[in-house]
This record gives sequence, C-alpha cells and structure tokens, in this order.
Amino acid sequence: MHDAIVVGGGPGGLYAASKLASAGLSVRLFEEHAMSGEPVHCTGVLAADVFDEFGLDGDSVLNQLRTVRFHAPSGETVEYSTPAVEAVVIDRGAFDRQLADAAVRAGVRMAFGDRVTSVEIDASGVGVTVGGTTRRARACILACGAAYAAQRKLRLGFPRFLLHSAQAELPATRLGDVEVHFGTDVAPRGFAWAVPVLRERPSVRIGVMCERHASWYFERLLGHL
Repeated sequence: MHDAIVVGGGPGGLYAASKLASAGLSVRLFEEHAMSGEPVHCTGVLAADVFDEFGLDGDSVLNQLRTVRFHAPSGETVEYSTPAVEAVVIDRGAFDRQLADAAVRAGVRMAFGDRVTSVEIDASGVGVTVGGTTRRARACILACGAAYAAQRKLRLGFPRFLLHSAQAELPATRLGDVEVHFGTDVAPRGFAWAVPVLRERPSVRIGVMCERHASWYFERLLGHL
C-alpha cells in the first residue's frame, strides 16, 4: 500500500507529489496523457517568484512582463508598470516537465498514459482503479484540473459557475505589452487578453475567458486585431 496516490500530472499534482515524497512518504502518480506538459491549456503567465518557490531554474521563461494595459468598455485605458519583473510568460510544457523531473528525483513513482477510472474510499484507505487494476493507498489527491468525474462520484462537490475559454498563439511583428480587455461585448463576465511571447521570433498569445460561447467571442476578437 502506498502512502498516497496522486491523480493528475499537472503542476498541482506534481508539486504535491514531490512534497510528500520529499517527506519520506511512498507516492504514486497517475497521468492519463503520455507525458507531462501536454496538452497545454493555459497562456502560461506566472508570478516571477514561482521558480524559487518550486525550486526550478528559469529555462522555461519565454518573456519577462513589466507592463499591462487594462481596457474598459468605455474606451478608457489604465496602464500599470512595475520597476522589477513580477510576472513571466513560460513554455508551459517545459515547465511541467521540469516539475515531473523534480518529482522523480524526490522519489515519486510516475505512470503516464494511465487513466484512473474509479476512486473508492473505505475504512482502510483508498482504492484507485487504473486499467482494471485497483491500487491501495492511505490517501488520494485528486489533481484532475477541470475534469470532475471522480469528485462527482465521491460527492465532493462541483463548481457552481464555470468559465469557458479559447486561445491561440499567433505570429507578431513586434513584442508589445500585456493587454487585458473587459466588457460584455468582448467577454461576458470574463475578459480577453494578449500576452507577448519571444521564441525564435515574436508571437502573441491571444485568448478570451467568458461565461458562454468562448469560440464565438474569440473569433470576434481576432477580427478586431
């Protein structure tokens, strides 16, 4: 029996697994995808101090962010700049793989391409079923992102309000600053954004997060660029 089984190999699951293994506990992690960091579901903006907190180097950083402009529905704009770098945009796949490597070094047993189909709680611990085989642990951490099948089955609750998003990375002629747009015409009950990225050449990550019809608002946003 393991001390803990972690379901989900994103940053939260990987970091939790690393902390437990570093404390001397036996930890197994199951991730349904074939490798860490894929697919990518976020723009990748993080606080700059996250690398110190997670004990990682900054190899995944694609750009340092100092200035953001907030655009109101009225057309007014508020610009905010920091004297030092407080945020960065990262290669999310590379960042996740760094966390996975750290988890392995800490002693976590990793299993990729294994989808957890059931989590059962009983008096002696937790049974986690993967591929028809049930493994036992004293505790289980559900780090499943926006997948709530296990939480629903265990009656752990479900978010009352969900936002939907759509985004893409597109070529850019130059690097700009972070732009954030608000308004019901742009992203109802949410916002739209543009984040500059530097790879071999400049690009920009554009997206919307709103209560409904994210793809429609995203296409509309692209039409105004």
